Amino acid sequence: ICILALFVVIFRKRSPKGNKGVEEKQGSATKGKAEYERKQDISLEKIGYETEKQIAEIVKQEIEEGLDGYVLQNLYIPKENGGTSEIDAVLICTKGLYVFESKNIAGYIFGDEKQRDWTVTLLSGNKTTEKHKLYNPIWQNNTHIRHLKRYLDSSIPVNSVIVFSDRGELKNIPRHTESATIIQTRDLKEYLDSIRHSSPDVLTSDEAYDIC
Repeated sequence: ICILALFVVIFRKRSPKGNKGVEEKQGSATKGKAEYERKQDISLEKIGYETEKQIAEIVKQEIEEGLDGYVLQNLYIPKENGGTSEIDAVLICTKGLYVFESKNIAGYIFGDEKQRDWTVTLLSGNKTTEKHKLYNPIWQNNTHIRHLKRYLDSSIPVNSVIVFSDRGELKNIPRHTESATIIQTRDLKEYLDSIRHSSPDVLTSDEAYDIC
């Protein structure tokens, strides 16, 4: 039985991805504001879901081109306290495990591995800037990986990959840190090609299948 397949959720996530802090200012009418926010939530959820879907499709393409592995989407990993940790996608292949955290965010994105909160800067319509906080996605994905490793052999290498959509622009954010790779959607194919052609095998095909 494939271990991680037990955690795959066949329904869509309830938590939308996107620029949650960016909302158009409405009038004082409560009903109108509530309706606007409801439509914004639906729109952001659709955008976030499409971003995750795009990542999975690129990974599947790489598998079709010869990468020996599998991709699982929308995993809910049980925590020690009874809650769950939500993972967007996991690539299980002979090169190891790759845990993807997707971020569909517009604007200029600033941050580094040591900062708890990153900054997203947006240009508003009246030529002023708006700044919003973003919880460090490296820390976020490290938490996902920590919970995931409870169900894996300690010898299996697990890699963290943060994928920002092409809607935003990364500012002074290194592509590689001590614990993660940070790229945008347009770079994902090249990154996976590098794994397929240059990374050594650390698992057999059977071992990868047993994990998936």
